[in-house]
Amino acid sequence: MVKPTSAPKPEPVVTEEDDPAVAVAPGTQCKRQGCSAKFVSDAENRQGDGPGAVCTYHPRPVRDPPFS
Repeated sequence: MVKPTSAPKPEPVVTEEDDPAVAVAPGTQCKRQGCSAKFVSDAENRQGDGPGAVCTYHPRPVRDPPFS
C-alpha cells in the first residue's frame, strides 16, 4: 500500500526594502529582476504611496537590494 504524500508548502514571498539611509544617484536602474524603473529622487521613489514609490514591476525575488 502506498502512503499519500502531501504537497510541499510554497515558500513565503519576502519583499526586501532598500535602506533609505543609502544615497542613490538619479538615473540608477532598479536591481530587481524584470524591473526597468530608474531612480528619480527620494521624494518620488522612496516616500509615500505614489506610483514611483510602489514597485509593481516584478513578480520574482530580487537579485540585490533595489537602488543600492
